[in-house]
Amino acid sequence: MTRPDNDKRVNQIAVGAGILAVLTLMVCGTLVGWRYLPGLLGEWVGMMVGVMTTPFLLEASLVILGLTVVLAINYCHQRRAGDECVELDMTRFLPCAGQGHADSMDRMSEELVPMNLVHFMKTAYGDVPWLRSLAFEFFHETRALMPQWMALIEAGNFTELRVELHRCKGGASLFGFERLVAMLAICESPMALESRGFDLAAFERELGAAQTAVAAIPEPAC
Repeated sequence: MTRPDNDKRVNQIAVGAGILAVLTLMVCGTLVGWRYLPGLLGEWVGMMVGVMTTPFLLEASLVILGLTVVLAINYCHQRRAGDECVELDMTRFLPCAGQGHADSMDRMSEELVPMNLVHFMKTAYGDVPWLRSLAFEFFHETRALMPQWMALIEAGNFTELRVELHRCKGGASLFGFERLVAMLAICESPMALESRGFDLAAFERELGAAQTAVAAIPEPAC
C-alpha cells in the first residue's frame, strides 16, 4: 500500500471514530440530561427516551439512528462532491489514454478512428453479420434518442442528459467506436455539459463516420 493510500485510510478511520464518539456522547447526554430540560420539552423528551429504550424497541431505535446517520453523511457528501463527480474511465479504445484525459476532440483527432476494426472483429467472434446488425440497431436507436437529448438540452436537464450519454458511450465502446467514446467521455467531466453544452451536429457526424466504417467491413468469405 502506498503512503497516500495509507494516509487516506487513516483519515477515514479517524473520521469514523469521531462520528461514533459524537453519537455516543449524544446518546449518553440524552439519556442523562433530559431530566434537566424544562417544562413540556423535558416531559416529551423523557417520554421518547423511555419508548426508545424499552427492550423491544431498543434494537429498532439503534437501527433507525444508524440509517439516519448514514443517509445524513451521504447527503453531505453529495452536496460537497456532486452526484456526477465520479469519473468512469473508458480508456479501452483510446490510444492516448496514457496521456490523461483530453478536453477536446481536436487533441485526439489524429489518434482515434471512427471504428477500431481489430476490436470489432474480436467482439464478433467470427459472426461479423450478427455484430454488424447490432451496430446498425445501435445507430438507429441512437438517432431515435437524439430529439429527446435536444429536449433535455433545451430544458437545462444536464443530469439526465449525462446519464443518457453515458449509456450511449457504453454501446459505442462495445463496437469499438473510438471517436464516439472519446467525445462522450469528455461530457462526463464535472460541469462539462453545463459549461460547453453538447454539440449534436458534431455527434451526428461522428455517428455517421462510424456507420460508414461498419458498412465498409467486407463480408466474410463463405
